[in-house]
Amino acid sequence: MARQVKERHEAELIGPPAPVTGWTPKPLVYESYPGTTTRRKNGTLGPEETEDFLDRPKAAFETRVQPPPLDPGLRPCAVTDASAAILNVPRLIPGARIVLDTGLAVTALPRDRAGWGRLCRLISRGRLRAEKGSCVITLNDLLEFGEGQVLLIHPPQPGTTGGGADPWQTQTGRLTRRFGDACHMLMSPRYDGQDSERFDWLASLAKKLNLETIASASPRMHHGARRKLADVLTAVRTGVKVDDLGRAALANAEQRLRSGDELRRLLGPHADAVDRATDLADTLTFRLDELRYEYPSEIAKGETAGDRLKRLAHDGLKWRYPSGAPDKVRQLLEHELTLIAKLRYEPYFLTVRDVVAFARSRNILCQG
Repeated sequence: MARQVKERHEAELIGPPAPVTGWTPKPLVYESYPGTTTRRKNGTLGPEETEDFLDRPKAAFETRVQPPPLDPGLRPCAVTDASAAILNVPRLIPGARIVLDTGLAVTALPRDRAGWGRLCRLISRGRLRAEKGSCVITLNDLLEFGEGQVLLIHPPQPGTTGGGADPWQTQTGRLTRRFGDACHMLMSPRYDGQDSERFDWLASLAKKLNLETIASASPRMHHGARRKLADVLTAVRTGVKVDDLGRAALANAEQRLRSGDELRRLLGPHADAVDRATDLADTLTFRLDELRYEYPSEIAKGETAGDRLKRLAHDGLKWRYPSGAPDKVRQLLEHELTLIAKLRYEPYFLTVRDVVAFARSRNILCQG
């Protein structure tokens, strides 16, 4: 009691905490790398070379949004910046760009959870057969694990395909025969002044192979202002300095996210590929939040984990009570088996049983 009075007295003497002044972010000053005229002189930049990054247009996940109005009767709750920003993020479609050992590039988009599992197994096989940091995937691998996925086939360079046994067309033909309508031709601009002629050529090639074209902006960034950051990431990935990127650096800031209207304008007479891309995206329902931890399967010889655990438990009961187990023990066993089945813990107990059986077979002491 005396301690509480002392603490209260000290609090009255100290008083409430002083208000914390608001923090105002300072404008970030940057320096352009070679290729521009912006240079740092004597450690300073001129006013025209100073920019506040907080005023730049940002992606949805970089923008704070207002929380939606609450329905009547709902209790108000705190909305953090992170959770609020998620409300404004476009739906993510998971996938992977697969480059085969022959050079054929395919973007694989899983339709469902099973398709995602096959995609992971495909990448794992390619990683395991190559050195660390590399991946070697063959066409046969893709044919084996490509089920349940949408395959966007990247076109070859114009003039590299011809008649006869063309490698690119041969591989594409095998994919289309195996997966049918799941294969599409990717149509995306390169922003080099030759897109119009390239789109016409891609449309004729897709028609020849009986493939539909799917539009893509081939974005490397969400906004053109992030071109320098994209080059930095390329330098990190390739292990060179930004100054030494050469042709690996982006020539411009055009490879960014585009709206549907922008992409239709870029594709011109082939704008229907944008509508097909929208329809295709609606069929891809897999979400990463569907993934959960799954205990390894304990099914053996067609016997489910629950049936096997019951059999082993009753065998152990006979071993423990050769003359017959008391009713109380039998009731307790059935109660525990029911609880284990409700919690789906049968595989765990079977794993423990196998470990103990192995230890006893080797005369290894085990206790727990």
